[in-house]
Amino acid sequence: MVGGIDMLDAQSCVSSQRETSRDFSEIAILYRTHHEAELLEKCLQRESIPYVVAGREDFLRHDKVRGLTCFFQFLSEPDDLTALAVCLKLLFSCPEDLSESLQRFLSSYQGYSLPKKLELLENEYRNVGVLTVSLPLFRSIYPLLEKKKPAKLLETAALELSLEQEPAVQKLLNTASFYSKTSELLAQLILGQESDLTRSCKKNRFSSAVTLTTLHGSKGLEFPVVFLCGVNQGNLPLEAQGRMQSIEEERRLFYVGMTRAKDELILLSSDHPSSFLEEIPQELLKREARPAGKAPHPAQQLSLF
Repeated sequence: MVGGIDMLDAQSCVSSQRETSRDFSEIAILYRTHHEAELLEKCLQRESIPYVVAGREDFLRHDKVRGLTCFFQFLSEPDDLTALAVCLKLLFSCPEDLSESLQRFLSSYQGYSLPKKLELLENEYRNVGVLTVSLPLFRSIYPLLEKKKPAKLLETAALELSLEQEPAVQKLLNTASFYSKTSELLAQLILGQESDLTRSCKKNRFSSAVTLTTLHGSKGLEFPVVFLCGVNQGNLPLEAQGRMQSIEEERRLFYVGMTRAKDELILLSSDHPSSFLEEIPQELLKREARPAGKAPHPAQQLSLF
């Protein structure tokens, strides 16, 4: 469907025409930009619809998220001194000269266990403020690394660092709920591809939830019902900072999004629909009017399939 209706309105219109209801897990909502995802999440939260977000997101670049990732990377791989340096800088405001000194010192002890390295640091840098705060946290969480699930470990560290209310950290916690081992979570955070990460809308996972993902992240996935949002000129094809992206690449992404739908495809647009819609044979489209009272101006929607 294409038209000036929001996602939930489209859902009600479509479902009214079907006798068979859909499980949340059968529905995907695809979008071109992460900014759209924020709006869609608010919409789903307002209606209490459970969802998961698949793909790499902007919150992964947040300093505290990067710091926590490196904190656990150093716990898991004590020889990764770069992870230690990043962690100390982003979580404990460690000065650069001290960080370089710590790395030089520990480089002579490659292969030593984490407890031994912490002991060496404590003896060499006695009463250094950054270490008096960070070393106890390393020590307290290290024994739990193989005993607790990553979501619990992250929650413990976030509480100790007073980061539990940070939105980006909350999203990291919601991502961790999908993993049973910290090593698996770290592998996806550090090396994972676009479609490898999944975040729940809450700390607890739902047995059935709508999937949100970018067009890039949807490659290889299929769903009975797909909502493709923001099929507007300037958004798809994307025009960023006054410059149009490669029209062929944008057309390919549009095609990828459409072909994720196995049974039903719903295209959502505003008053300025994408030029790509003109390339779809009109006999394949079904137009519907926005429900009365929903639009401040005339609008229509189209149904494909």
